[in-house]
Amino acid sequence: MYQNYLEMFRQVVHRGGNGLKTPKFHQMLHVCDYIKRHGSPLNYDGSRGENFGKIKIKDNAKITNKRKLTFNFDIGRRISEEDVIDNASNIFQQNRGYWPSEFCYDTDIAVDANRNNNDNSAIHTMKCGVSDKPKYRIICSVDYDETDTGGVIENVNLHIDWGGQSKTPLKSYPAELLKQVAARLYIGSPNIGGKVTCESLVYGFTDIYQNGHIYRCHPFYGNTGSWYDWAYFDWDGFDLLIPARILMIIDLSHSTINYDVDIDPDEESVVAENITTMIHLTKAKWVVVKAAKNPSIPPSDLTDDHIHVDMITRIKLDEECIWLVPLASLVKPCFVIYNKHYSGSPNENGHYGDDNTAYVVKPMKEWSALFL
Repeated sequence: MYQNYLEMFRQVVHRGGNGLKTPKFHQMLHVCDYIKRHGSPLNYDGSRGENFGKIKIKDNAKITNKRKLTFNFDIGRRISEEDVIDNASNIFQQNRGYWPSEFCYDTDIAVDANRNNNDNSAIHTMKCGVSDKPKYRIICSVDYDETDTGGVIENVNLHIDWGGQSKTPLKSYPAELLKQVAARLYIGSPNIGGKVTCESLVYGFTDIYQNGHIYRCHPFYGNTGSWYDWAYFDWDGFDLLIPARILMIIDLSHSTINYDVDIDPDEESVVAENITTMIHLTKAKWVVVKAAKNPSIPPSDLTDDHIHVDMITRIKLDEECIWLVPLASLVKPCFVIYNKHYSGSPNENGHYGDDNTAYVVKPMKEWSALFL
């Protein structure tokens, strides 16, 4: 009778993957024998132990650095930290009458129901290994040199403070990049886009979690090499998204931004009210990027050396300029590969240089439609 039921079940229910060719489905044939030997199925039910292994071991393993030598120790530490927080939260609730956090309450502590909820962006960010804390601070110093004509030249120097020698990577951001960032933030007329004061606190991130994705811009990630991600940005003047490479992520939330009109004291006829003020910099997170000139290269600029492929979009890179754009304009990641100038001559090492172009590969989920 039981076998007939399973046969009918297999004819009606169609599962993906291996279907019903699973140990659990097969073991149902032996349920009657198990009951004769062990009594009620609750006597040999292992679901609670399996659930315990998931909550205590697997979920805590996801929030470790996953290093083999310290893996077990790190899992134990996460369990210990969880117990300490749970006990402290219970004492807090008993004394104050409310829970210390919206993520910590009686159901959460008793069942661990929402501690690893994927909808919780804060917990999901922690799982991904991305911290909300900045990784460095930008320190600015200005030297003033008088010229022969009586003018003054501002020499702005930027220094990256990583917070200690142990946190400082072997290679920092390129000096030319810092020079251009300094020119935008600290040099120029404040009324044209804004100017950050030298005493301001400017923090930086090497990775950030945005719109469900991680973006990195580390000069020497894991002491192995630079890591600068690409992403699509919503760009003024273009209907389509612009691909750009993320070079730095800075936070101006704690900065003082000056928009005052810079008037030459020798020009008494100039009135500040008659000068237009352009607002650009705001107290928010900003991204330093190297962007493409257009969403795609016009067909007229392509040659016979550029093979047409439906799954890629070719772009022309703006190598001369970098841009400072709001982090809020970042839309989604993109995969970009630099082109090599194979139609030219290789260098003395036999390597071909870049031809200042690249191509953006469309997501794999869109490939199937391109082959039909």
